Amino acid sequence: MAEQRSGRAGRTTHGYCYRLYSSALYANIMEEYPLPEISKLPFEGVVLQLKSIGIPNVYNFPFPTTP
Repeated sequence: MAEQRSGRAGRTTHGYCYRLYSSALYANIMEEYPLPEISKLPFEGVVLQLKSIGIPNVYNFPFPTTP
């Protein structure tokens, strides 16, 4: 992720990105792909929010990642 951020750091020229963690921690402990945010939230809130914006059948809603 730090490599991706370094390309976005300077929009018009080369940029820099500094990590606040060691490369060993990055390689050995951190997840390559963290869990999607929808998996961390209580599902009741997601259902209520979809209902409030007018989605009648939440069961058939095309979630990008299955909750």
